[in-house]
Amino acid sequence: MKKRRMICLLLSLALLLGMAITRTWTVSAEEPMEERATVVFTDAGPFFPPVDVVSEKRLMRAPAAAGETVDNGLELSKTAAANADGSYTIRMEAYTTGTVTTSTKTTPVDIVLVLDQSGSMAYGFDGESTSQNADRRQYAMKQAVNNFIDAVAGKYSAEADHRMSIVTFGSAASTLRGWTNVDENGKTTLKSGINGLPNSPSGATNVAAGMERAENLMGSGYRYTGSNTKRQKVVIVFTDGVPTTQSDFNTTVATNAIASGKNLKDDGTTVYTVGIFNGANPNELYGEKWDYTIYSDIPCTGAVGSYWGGSWLSSLIGTNDFDGIDIAAGNRFLNYLSSNSSDATAIGLSRGSFNPGNRFGGDGTGYQITENFTKSAANYYLTASDSTSLNNIFQTISDNIQTANIDLGSQTVVKDTVSPYFDLPADPSEINLYTAEARSDGTFADAVPASGVSAAISNSTVSVTGFDYNANFVSDTVKEDGTYGRKLIIEFAVTPKSGFIGGNDVPTNEWENSAVYDKDDNKVEQFADAGTTPTVNVPIQKPAFTVSDRTIYEGNSVAVSDLYKLPDTTGWQYDFVSVNVSGVDSETVSARDCTDYSIHVTYAPKTNGENSAGTVNSMAGTSTKQTVSVHVLKPAVTATVHDVEKYYGETYELGADTGGSIQLDWMDKTSGHIDIPDADGEPPYTETALRFAYTSGGFTGMVPKHDFDVAVQIKKDGVVMEDAVITTICEMAGNDCTSPDTDGNYTVHVNTCELTVTKSGGVTGEPYVFAVYKGDVKYSEITMVGNGSESLYELPVGSYTIQEDAGWSWRYITDNGNAALLTNTNPAGSIVCTNSVNNSYWLNGFSQVVKNIFGVDY
Repeated sequence: MKKRRMICLLLSLALLLGMAITRTWTVSAEEPMEERATVVFTDAGPFFPPVDVVSEKRLMRAPAAAGETVDNGLELSKTAAANADGSYTIRMEAYTTGTVTTSTKTTPVDIVLVLDQSGSMAYGFDGESTSQNADRRQYAMKQAVNNFIDAVAGKYSAEADHRMSIVTFGSAASTLRGWTNVDENGKTTLKSGINGLPNSPSGATNVAAGMERAENLMGSGYRYTGSNTKRQKVVIVFTDGVPTTQSDFNTTVATNAIASGKNLKDDGTTVYTVGIFNGANPNELYGEKWDYTIYSDIPCTGAVGSYWGGSWLSSLIGTNDFDGIDIAAGNRFLNYLSSNSSDATAIGLSRGSFNPGNRFGGDGTGYQITENFTKSAANYYLTASDSTSLNNIFQTISDNIQTANIDLGSQTVVKDTVSPYFDLPADPSEINLYTAEARSDGTFADAVPASGVSAAISNSTVSVTGFDYNANFVSDTVKEDGTYGRKLIIEFAVTPKSGFIGGNDVPTNEWENSAVYDKDDNKVEQFADAGTTPTVNVPIQKPAFTVSDRTIYEGNSVAVSDLYKLPDTTGWQYDFVSVNVSGVDSETVSARDCTDYSIHVTYAPKTNGENSAGTVNSMAGTSTKQTVSVHVLKPAVTATVHDVEKYYGETYELGADTGGSIQLDWMDKTSGHIDIPDADGEPPYTETALRFAYTSGGFTGMVPKHDFDVAVQIKKDGVVMEDAVITTICEMAGNDCTSPDTDGNYTVHVNTCELTVTKSGGVTGEPYVFAVYKGDVKYSEITMVGNGSESLYELPVGSYTIQEDAGWSWRYITDNGNAALLTNTNPAGSIVCTNSVNNSYWLNGFSQVVKNIFGVDY
């Protein structure tokens, strides 16, 4: 276990025991970074173009623009023009103002070496302490730098008076060697300074102090006195650790160093950084995650506001290490310090104690990203894992110090790669090649077909060869061939690719590959940069999209985005338009009734197109409108009930015995809507949510003597569904009713009972009177003459008895018979009254009785 991890473990254990421990660091005790694989990268990028300097005075100059090269006399132009048929003519012109093969001079270079002399330089490449000097990083650095000095000295000449200065830094910085010409004497002086560096340095890693010295040497301390005033400036920063003033990564030191680097780069200086610590990786700009150990980790996205690091617990058990999080910050620092990033002004990090997930006990050490900068190149932060790869780094940097030989004879190739938005002509014969002869006044004569020049088409690239730029160079005096020179003109038409939507400011060509190449296929100069390549305005196509009618249940909703379908607008075809959908102001619609919606799709240009060829597309864009229908299914309720048959006087609950059933259908009730789509989702409710409700005015629960109607309703959640259709089916045989009907009522058909009283044992012609009781209450009377039977009709259900009036039958002993129980299943009953003679009294004088006396309805 590394020493740093042991310290973190002890500190965490002490905190758990409640101990108060103060963590202290000493400047002389810098520790190595934890062991982590280094991504070796030794291929150095080219030097920036030279800048003009004057003796004893710093000439301020902006950095070279993209595509800018050393002035080689090559004049290029490129335009695009719109044609009436919708095509665009690309015109390229190229000529030289001299024979460019005469440029054999090596550009002189001024180099500042900024060398790390912190304590960890005494460790090996594996980050472990070693007593063997040959295994130390310091030893490897000395060897590599000395070889680099030898390589630069080998290219020294009066025209290429290369200079070098050496700055060292630990806790502070010093200038080991000021500006020194790298001739034989200077080489000795520089190497003696390197050899005199200690085998085992000590101190922190104050890179900012070293960069401040380098900035001064390239600025106020420049002091060049020679005549070769077009010079390249280079700073090489070598370090094996993160920027510190004591031990931990110091963001202030990092930002100050980057600020000095920004000033140097703005002045045209190429800045290389060389990292040899474990985990050095030019591809890393931020850490992986915030490690919570017992909770889910939070990935670091690299966006402003994101974090990496870990909780105190992750440090305690070794899943997160202070060194580990510092490695990612170190890689970010060396990327931003180098010419990999031309616009970085700060490290863009805050280092401290954080708890990004606000989790209990989750506080820990890490970084928060506060600002990001563009990484515009990849060859200026270099890394090594051993002495061999370190030596290779300095070798590839020294290889940039070379002679610039350019030959633009007839084997020169002009290439133009069309952007992916356009098609080239199908046949090379459609590439028009001309030359135009220069005049003495600097203008050119009319173009004529070129002789000996040919064009080829491969994929999206036009290649033109056969024009000898050296022989045809343009001069302000008459040349030996009697001309002032000629220029090459290339013209061809491009057409928008099928499927391209169009837009404003569309580049016609890929600027990186549209250039003049020498006979060895080396790019000499581009026709245009990213911001100057010709652009055209391509008419915007009408938006194409489809709409889909949808069906919803009443009360449900549908997303507006489901009403239409756009093509995939993420492809290259849509690079120059914004796609907007309008017409419905909400994200969802929940219509009460079937509703039509207008969907508007607009393709609007992203830029104004004012400076491009062709008609400008209006910023309002091009629109298409389509109508889409949202159908609404409403509940259609049909209820069926039957008439019922009941008996007068029985107890009845409304709705009973009707066989009531409810059918619920969901349907589009708008006239003319047929073949609608199936509904989305499920109905909001089914028949089980519906209930019958019954009313009949004055009904008390007992069936009256007459028929009566019962009103039927359907309710949901206690609310009457007004449009429910109630169908009544009459099944009562012999009753006058319509079957079926939809009046919303069913009828209770009322039947009555019948009681027959029979007299036996009486005397013919003699009257008899009987009282009829329903229960204990006299209900009616019956009279009859002699023996026979009389009936009572329209009786309610119940138990009936009779009592013969003894005043009429006093001469007899009367047997009034048994009770008759009249029910809905036994609606007709009888009672027999039997008389036997009691005496021989004779009765006269009764002349008449009332038959079939009825009681009151109830």
